[in-house]
Amino acid sequence: MENGMPAAIHDSSDRAYPPQCHPSTRKRLRERVTKWGMGDGSDWRMLWLLGFAAVGKSAVAQTIAEEFQEAGRLGASFFFSRPNHLNDPDAAIPTLVYQLAIRVPEYKQIISRRLADDPRILKKNRRTQFRELLIEPFHILMTQYPHAVPQPLLIIIDGLDECMGKQAQCEFIDMISAHVRKVDKFPLRWTLCSRPEWHLESMISDPDYHVICKREELQLDNGEAQEDVRRLLEAEFDEIQKRYRLPDGWPPEECFYGIVGAARGHLGFASFVLRFVGDKEYGDADNQLKVCMKFLRGGGALGGINPLHALDLLYRQILSDIPTGDLPTTMRILGLLIFFTLPSANDMADFLDLNPGKFHCLLERLHSVLHRSRSFRQVLVG
Repeated sequence: MENGMPAAIHDSSDRAYPPQCHPSTRKRLRERVTKWGMGDGSDWRMLWLLGFAAVGKSAVAQTIAEEFQEAGRLGASFFFSRPNHLNDPDAAIPTLVYQLAIRVPEYKQIISRRLADDPRILKKNRRTQFRELLIEPFHILMTQYPHAVPQPLLIIIDGLDECMGKQAQCEFIDMISAHVRKVDKFPLRWTLCSRPEWHLESMISDPDYHVICKREELQLDNGEAQEDVRRLLEAEFDEIQKRYRLPDGWPPEECFYGIVGAARGHLGFASFVLRFVGDKEYGDADNQLKVCMKFLRGGGALGGINPLHALDLLYRQILSDIPTGDLPTTMRILGLLIFFTLPSANDMADFLDLNPGKFHCLLERLHSVLHRSRSFRQVLVG
């Protein structure tokens, strides 16, 4: 696979233990995505799945990819990951093409001829590759081999915000959306998953995208998310209780509902807690639970052990992207949001002696971890 990155495919051995949805979580969301991806008669041929850091976007994408593969309706997948060095934008299209060639023999014949005629295609820019290796060959399929492709095939691109370079991230959206606008019927549907980074949100939130792109959001503050957390904790604590032969009634209700409340609908938070409590290396789930509860109640990390260390690393990575000169002021903003309640964004900017424009700019860099209502932004820029 020249120029490709097989490690970024959903079933790669490099992703031996990928995140997956628990059968009892994200059920309604997965049903909606599946119905759309299988072809529900809607005009949307793009779907943007967005959510804050560590809320389970990759788990949903992985689960959908596996289900569509089993149904014979997965075209291709690519999972960007900066920590795993799977973030090269030039590797995405060759990797998608490779998978589609395996999936559709007639498509493989077309691109094999194209690459034989012009081996330089894989050295050309991404837009040219997208056109010559994806769009044009499928146009030929539609006219010459109309029954070769089960309609539609789903292509999943996860972690778009972890692709190297904002310009490349926006380019993928622009290429796909431009094609979708031009062609009414096409045997590919696209699912893009990312954090709600400002440069991506500002593109896809444009009214022109509403008619071509379905939007799904992994929310934290609704009843479904909170119920998902409760179900996940119930199921996994039951497994831990059986594995370690703990007494009936473990964990105590106080601990269980304490974790449910602390998670506030954040499945990633709940997953990290479960991973810590059930860690086989320690082999003492009851003691791990006590350490966790002490930490959650504000008692600090017992013996230097932080049950949410993995989550902390993720947030540190996000903060590390903030320019050094802006980091102190950004930390002051976060501290203000944590410890005080001010009536408006303008009051916050005044309190910090920042003009609204600068305040707004700093907040945009926290888009992937900070929820702001539309009215908050209107107050800010009004």
